[in-house]
Amino acid sequence: MAAARTAADTRGLTDQGVTLTEIVVGVNGSAASLPALRWALDEARLHGAGVRAVLASAGPGVPPEVATTTGNPARALLHRAVEEALRGEDQAEPVPITELIVQDHPGHTLVGMSAEARMLVVGAPSHSRHRRVVAGSLAEVCVRAARVPVVVAHDLDLPRPRDPRPVLVGVDGTAPSVAAVRRATREAWLRGVPLVMANARPRWPRVPDSFPRSWQTSRDLRISEEILDYCAAESRQVTTEVSLRPLADDDAAPASLLRLAREAQLLVVGGREGWAGGSWRPGSPARECVIHAPCPVMVVRPG
Repeated sequence: MAAARTAADTRGLTDQGVTLTEIVVGVNGSAASLPALRWALDEARLHGAGVRAVLASAGPGVPPEVATTTGNPARALLHRAVEEALRGEDQAEPVPITELIVQDHPGHTLVGMSAEARMLVVGAPSHSRHRRVVAGSLAEVCVRAARVPVVVAHDLDLPRPRDPRPVLVGVDGTAPSVAAVRRATREAWLRGVPLVMANARPRWPRVPDSFPRSWQTSRDLRISEEILDYCAAESRQVTTEVSLRPLADDDAAPASLLRLAREAQLLVVGGREGWAGGSWRPGSPARECVIHAPCPVMVVRPG
């Protein structure tokens, strides 16, 4: 495995248009927000960015211990969370951190503050009985409304620096998935790990029953290979230094991505405009990945 790189080492990358230098992360004192803050700090080191830790102390979805504090108590809670996240960190690579208290709805606050950021990171509970709560809560508000990449990190054993597992990206040839491929390529390059590009074959329309099954399989595989070749070409426009692992998977999405994500350190999926409609409906691949993936999920929109 190649050594993880830093943002100062940008040889081989051609998409250097990104100049934003801050990662925004939501902190609310919950068990889920601390791992998300740690993940954001690790990501900031890779990107050479700073971190803005934001505690919004009003509106639905805020834990009672946060909602009932204002002023200095809330600031103390946020500062304790930052200190806890920094405990045991490599002080040779300090990350600039800004702590900010805002008395407003958490989702609206984070979406607004991330408009000029490199990405937005939010935590979400991983316990099975809480998974349904993610839908309609802070994570969903941010994913649907933010204009920058959004990472949803469940409070699991999140990947740390020098994790050898690959980055995984779901591809289907659409503009959102191409944007996801380009971002996933950069994330894999910074980590020095391979990029797995997965396309789920069975979603293609079935051919008439009169056609041989072998024809159906051959056609589906050919379509997947064309999509994977196209996405590989997009990846190589970013850098040729990432090992690509194209995969035409037999499972349907999202089951395919959720299974493959067990062996990945980051799952990247494409997001669409107008997610108030069907693309965020129950059962849609992006929504199911955000709620159920066993690793952090990055949602990337085109443009």
